[in-house]
Amino acid sequence: MIDLGPAEPIEKAVQAVRETLHDPRKSIVELGEPEAERELKARLGRLADLVLTPLRSRLDKASQWVLGPDASLWLVPFEALPLGDGYVVEKHAVRYVTSGRDLLPNGRSSARPGPALVLADPDFDHKPDQKAAPVRKGTNTNLVALSGGLAASEKLPAFARLPGTAAEAAAVVPALQRLTRQPPVLKTGTDAQEGLVKTTKGPRILVLSTHGYFLPDQEAAAPELFADALQSAMSKDGKPLEYPLLRCGLALAGANFKGARPAGAEDGVLTGLEVVGCDLTGTSLVVLSACETGLGQVQNGQGVSGLRQAFHVAGAKAVLASLWQVPDRQTAELVTAFFTELEKGGDQAEALRRAQLRVIGRRRELDGAAHPFFWAAFTLSVAGGDESDEALRADRDDP
Repeated sequence: MIDLGPAEPIEKAVQAVRETLHDPRKSIVELGEPEAERELKARLGRLADLVLTPLRSRLDKASQWVLGPDASLWLVPFEALPLGDGYVVEKHAVRYVTSGRDLLPNGRSSARPGPALVLADPDFDHKPDQKAAPVRKGTNTNLVALSGGLAASEKLPAFARLPGTAAEAAAVVPALQRLTRQPPVLKTGTDAQEGLVKTTKGPRILVLSTHGYFLPDQEAAAPELFADALQSAMSKDGKPLEYPLLRCGLALAGANFKGARPAGAEDGVLTGLEVVGCDLTGTSLVVLSACETGLGQVQNGQGVSGLRQAFHVAGAKAVLASLWQVPDRQTAELVTAFFTELEKGGDQAEALRRAQLRVIGRRRELDGAAHPFFWAAFTLSVAGGDESDEALRADRDDP
């Protein structure tokens, strides 16, 4: 055990990094990428002095780090912390766990996973004209009712179309077919439906290329059905506790539509709570190629409760998610490189590292710098030790 000292300086250093990374494009344009990268590196360096330098004697010899951050440390990528003349990612692969229990093997599922499922470039303005897909047998109807009762769609801004995600999906489909030896199911536009995610059981790999959201200040009244149960979960000021899994989600077809919907129609917003009700048994990897999908409620001792954790609870072995908004072209470049590297073998953390190094090398060659904004947003979390990597290897070997 190594004491890192008081939390307040660390929290302030994290906030300074987050402010710089939130949207540095203006400073990159005004200062140039090399100078903007130097400014960010100074802030990252102050954070590294607090949380990384004290651990270096134990970490330097390890080729891969498994990190279980607490509180706001979830909100920065350790891969982007300065190390020598470069970054951590240039010497170490990094993967994350939501708690220590994720290090324990939980047994490979006997369920045979289905084909990879890819949803991209949803038509957010689609007017729903069909009822929601029927609830799958075994779905927790209480979760479905609670999620529907507190739908976040009315509080969300209009989502802009992401045509670049369609090109990204087309680029990764061949790699997915080679990895899983099955043709992936690809749905775009009006077919990129929320109900499809809810009712598809255990796709081998699930790729969702769309907008993600995190609402830090959502307030919602609990449905009467759950009022009694929530009386014991009140804050000290007497107000109901917020639902962190309703403050995060993904936008799919119809998310912008605010008019009256047919009875039973989906709202186009897949909340974290709805994800928990999905059956992802046998899913070895979920890729959330979207904006801010790795964020969530920060609580000391509890880490982050967000989309990443929701997909793990639903059964996914590994989740690749983003910590800030990245332009869709750069997202497509990194995700495509990740799947290309995954085909070559090795574990997922190493594949992500190699993909990030490809982007870093290309940017340095073209621009003389590699600002972490463009390559460090995506982080990989795992559950069940190394089983997610074993599942993918089995997918390649199983005819």
